[in-house]
Amino acid sequence: MKILLPICGNDDAKLIVDFVSNFHWPPHACFKLIHVLGSSETEAQALEAEGRATILLTNLVERLTAALPDTSAIFEVLSGAAIYEIIDLASNWQADMIVMGSRTREDIESSFTGSIAKGVVMQASCSVVIIKSPQCAAKTAEQEVEVAAPAGTY
Repeated sequence: MKILLPICGNDDAKLIVDFVSNFHWPPHACFKLIHVLGSSETEAQALEAEGRATILLTNLVERLTAALPDTSAIFEVLSGAAIYEIIDLASNWQADMIVMGSRTREDIESSFTGSIAKGVVMQASCSVVIIKSPQCAAKTAEQEVEVAAPAGTY
């Protein structure tokens, strides 16, 4: 079984690796952790971002293989548009599943373009598991309460 783990940053990395480490996977499952770099203003910034991503992914691979010794894990740092890089890699690598985090974004750009997680769910040819951060889950619960109980009602 091949499981793709797109990692955005430290926060979702911990959630994803904790989830994956506590799940029962078939022997010899293979995990591929990826980080997609966006466009950087300078080459120096791009190299610095790639270095940080490589360190993060190396640590996560070590942690994952220690927690799941019957599995293997590799990583890759990519650059481009995250949705398309994740979808292309999942297809080319023939992933059986994608496990990724979801963040709540409130900026104008995300309201027009949609979230990366939503784009991956809509376009992936394999199963996608979305791990919500506690902050994201709490914010969603708050929004549901606001919708269910209009202002001034109890």
